Amino acid sequence: MNGYAGRMKFDHSLVQRFLSAALITFALATVAPVAQAADLNPPSTPVNVRAWWVEPDHIYLKWDAANDDVEVSTYRIYRNDELVATTIKTYFLDMEYDREIYNSYSITAVDAAGNESPASEIIDSPADPIFDMAN
Repeated sequence: MNGYAGRMKFDHSLVQRFLSAALITFALATVAPVAQAADLNPPSTPVNVRAWWVEPDHIYLKWDAANDDVEVSTYRIYRNDELVATTIKTYFLDMEYDREIYNSYSITAVDAAGNESPASEIIDSPADPIFDMAN
């Protein structure tokens, strides 16, 4: 055998080891992803809920953002203890307000895992129209 044939065998085994290592690394990265801890904590309760009567049959609600250890994904708006809407914003315009009946509102925050915060303090709809939205 000449010196060339021996070198080919060495190069071939080196390539085999490299490919084996690459294949194992790829398999570990795709088959066994790092497990993430489950998010079991609900967001904080939305606070500072305010309401304005902006038209005879429209109520504008605004609140301060809730906090979460991961992320708040939506807010749920409840009128008279019934879910009426969800939003990603920290405000909501209720265009189905009936001023002939008593209405109360509360807000909850929901994170990406579906954990819902305790309800905000219940706020009653304003008795008189308030058009000043500066607050």
